Amino acid sequence: MERLLSVGTPSVFSCPDCGGVLFELKDGDTVRYRCHTGHAFSLRSLASTQEQVTDEALWTGLRALHEKEAMLRHLAAAQIGDPRGLLEEADELATVSEKLRRLTEKAPAPRGFVRGN
Repeated sequence: MERLLSVGTPSVFSCPDCGGVLFELKDGDTVRYRCHTGHAFSLRSLASTQEQVTDEALWTGLRALHEKEAMLRHLAAAQIGDPRGLLEEADELATVSEKLRRLTEKAPAPRGFVRGN
C-alpha cells in the first residue's frame, strides 16, 4: 500500500475484482489503475470490467427479488403469517422487479458479454 501511495493517488473507483481502492498511476499520457492486492487495469479494461460486474449485480438482484416474491407467495399459501399482507408484499416486489428488469435490459452490455436471466 505504501508503494502505491508513493507512485499514485487513490481514485474514486473501487476494484471490480476485490472491492479495494484503486490507485491512479500516470505514466505520461497513459493512465492505469491498480489496487493494493495487485489487480491492474487500463482505463478501457476498467470500464469494461465494471460494466460486467454491474450487469451481473443487476441480474443477481433481480433473481433475489423473484425468489423473495416466490417465498412470500409460498408462505401465504401455507397460511404462515398474514396471507393478505404477504401477498401484498409479493405483488409490490413483482412490480419493482419488473421495473428493474426493464432497466437492466436497457443497460448497455459490453461487446461479447452475454446477459444472464
